[in-house]
Amino acid sequence: MKELREKEEKELRKVLDETQAEISQLRGKRATGALADTSSILKKRREVARILTVFGEKEVLKEVSSAEKQDHGRPEKRPSILKKQNVKKEA
Repeated sequence: MKELREKEEKELRKVLDETQAEISQLRGKRATGALADTSSILKKRREVARILTVFGEKEVLKEVSSAEKQDHGRPEKRPSILKKQNVKKEA
């Protein structure tokens, strides 16, 4: 995970595309019966999930930093992603 967090978005996008292509190839091999280790598909899917998680983290960090710049560092205002949602409970 640390290695993924250190990469820039372009690099992450490239790794994501490559990993998704590998998943596609593995699925083709599984369909033809040429894939001996079917767990490799699951491992690649988890890698995709990790990459998407890092994308989400970077997005939150961007929103937080932009909100701080707009508020001149005042802590009383929180970015929309961190605000609690108003959810009404139905009885």
